[in-house]
Amino acid sequence: MTDEKKSQIIGIAVMVIIVFGIGIMLICSKNMKKKENESNTTTKTTQKVIEKTTQPTTARVEDTNAFRMVIEDIFTTPTGIAVTGTISQGTLHEGDKVEILGDNKIISTNIHKIEKQEKETSVATKGDYISIILKDVNKSQVLRGQTVASPSSITATNKFKANIHINTLKEGGNDMPIYNNYLSSFVFKIESYNGTITLDNDEEMINPGETKSVTVELDTTVAMEKDSTFSIRENGREIGIGTVTELIK
Repeated sequence: MTDEKKSQIIGIAVMVIIVFGIGIMLICSKNMKKKENESNTTTKTTQKVIEKTTQPTTARVEDTNAFRMVIEDIFTTPTGIAVTGTISQGTLHEGDKVEILGDNKIISTNIHKIEKQEKETSVATKGDYISIILKDVNKSQVLRGQTVASPSSITATNKFKANIHINTLKEGGNDMPIYNNYLSSFVFKIESYNGTITLDNDEEMINPGETKSVTVELDTTVAMEKDSTFSIRENGREIGIGTVTELIK
């Protein structure tokens, strides 16, 4: 074998060794990075678990105001009448005494059961949508729109003074004024009631865009208090809004 061929063979062998060595280095580097990533992932997961388990749990704060809930639906159950609604203020406990106000009556009763998210609970507070089971109450006695409240915490009346604003066309109302002894529908919370507007201070009319003091008399009693708000509607359109300023008993 000539010296030239020997040199060629040695050169090829060196190249093979170099390529093989580079390949081994790349594989080792890749494995090291993989182990490092797995280690980081495990550490992060462990940290999250520790944070989750050590994070303090805070109990839900009960609203200390007088309980208030407007009835949205009514059902008959084997254990009594169930009324549903969202608690607007206060906290309700199983066994609490309450009043149902509106529709020219006041019914005193006790809370038999409370259900929240289809599960029985002993307490519910502001913002909860609940079902209340009432005993010794007939379905004919309760109506949608009545208010369930802590005893003597709110008044039901059919006559009150208010400041009302009549909407313009741009506000969604109409371009007609309203006159004395005006008949309309008044919406409190979720239910509407028929009633009459009497203008105060010898006013003859209220033009769209104006806000004036009036006396409203409804066909039935509604639970309300000073600063309660309502809307005035006609033919599905909100022609005005109002705020109660004084209850007339």
